[in-house]
Amino acid sequence: MATPRTWSLISLEPEARQYGGNTGYLDETQRVYRYDSSVPNHKQLATGDLVFVRDSKRLLGVARIESISVSTIEKIRRRCPVCGQTGIKRRKSNPIPWRCTKGHEFQAPREEVINVSGYEARYERSFVKTPEAVAVGELKAAALRPNDQLSIEELDLARIEQTLLSSYPQTRALIEHFLHRHVLSPSEADSEAETGADNTSDSAFIATMTDTRESVLRSIRIRRGQKTFRDKLIRRYGARCLASGCELMDIVEAAHIDPFRDANDHHPENGLLLRADLHTLFDLNLMGIDPDSLTLRFPAHVRNAGYQSLERNVLQLPTSSKPAQAPLIRRWEAYLASTERYS
Repeated sequence: MATPRTWSLISLEPEARQYGGNTGYLDETQRVYRYDSSVPNHKQLATGDLVFVRDSKRLLGVARIESISVSTIEKIRRRCPVCGQTGIKRRKSNPIPWRCTKGHEFQAPREEVINVSGYEARYERSFVKTPEAVAVGELKAAALRPNDQLSIEELDLARIEQTLLSSYPQTRALIEHFLHRHVLSPSEADSEAETGADNTSDSAFIATMTDTRESVLRSIRIRRGQKTFRDKLIRRYGARCLASGCELMDIVEAAHIDPFRDANDHHPENGLLLRADLHTLFDLNLMGIDPDSLTLRFPAHVRNAGYQSLERNVLQLPTSSKPAQAPLIRRWEAYLASTERYS
């Protein structure tokens, strides 16, 4: 499942359009947004995405896309009758109403009918009216890749979330639902260094929902381990937890046998793929791996907490690939020393 994204959708009345190369779309701003295959980002918009619907002057509302349909439609394309380009504008106060970007002036454009893929993004069940909650200038400033020519533009939600919630707190449920659809794909395992100045102060800390959710995802990325290390382990051992056989790679992490100190410890012979809970137990020396038999061992209190079924299971390793013996021996010795406290 793709990670949902946040978009600004511009819906303009025909007379407000600066670009005259086509006749635009008949939008119903509280229900559906229409666009076609000639619009930049038309393939990026997806079900579950959060959209800020606006016109040229103000924000109209916020919604979550519930469905997108596509069909073949006819579209009127307007061109300069002199040079043929579609970059034309209509001028209201000039006796010669039309002008193209090359400087040609004319009374009426040449029109042609073309077939394109037409899209309808529907969001009527979730639409919340938020007139002027966020200024258009603030929406533009939140664009990830600013471009005044884009009618579908991706936004950084964290930059506008607090402004929106302060004016329309009823949008909180919508944003929470959107953010909790964010997941990490099994291959998205890049670790991220945490940087930043010390922001302690006498004022209360207020985290945005966006920042809080990203913090959760960042911690998962770090726990999964560096991407290249994890990818090497998957190629070496297969896409599954070697202790439990779990194939849900969203919760399977790259575990170091010898604790990680530097890049040399990222060697695949020093790694195992373990389900997240087993990774934690392994790091705490509450799960041991006998280096001779490659069987799993747990202290009594861990077995009794739900891990009895894995006691003395053999690591599910391919016959051609095994971890290095030396780090297994060191971790086994650490496990035995640790379990003395529970005997």
